[in-house]
Amino acid sequence: MKQLGVYTAEYRKIQGSVKYSAEEQYLLKKLRADLRNPTLSKILSLFIPGAGQMYSSHPIDGLQALLVVGAGSMFSLVAINSYHAGDLHLAVPIATTSITALFHYANVLSGQRAAIYRNMKLKRDFLSNHDFGFQLLNMIE
Repeated sequence: MKQLGVYTAEYRKIQGSVKYSAEEQYLLKKLRADLRNPTLSKILSLFIPGAGQMYSSHPIDGLQALLVVGAGSMFSLVAINSYHAGDLHLAVPIATTSITALFHYANVLSGQRAAIYRNMKLKRDFLSNHDFGFQLLNMIE
């Protein structure tokens, strides 16, 4: 007997005890190993823009996030230096830094969402390829 828990983005709850064969347990362990942790993905994106998306197997999204947030950061630094040199009004560095911060915040959320969507797709594909029944629909951690 092995106890399996329901794990979705919303909640976690024990589903009950179910007996699985050794082959079924192997398949479930393999699936669990392929799943990505949404919290880790979000933390990676927080420190390195795009890292969470790359961790979640979305390299193009990760590269895009890295380029957009990186370019915004560089432009903000140039605007801040120009303000200190007296070439720009204070509103320009504030605007560029604010917009870059919004893009970075969206990047962090996107990193988490990429992991959640990847996990949902893997679970859906797994259930369509294997006959475990409906009890496994949201159960895989």
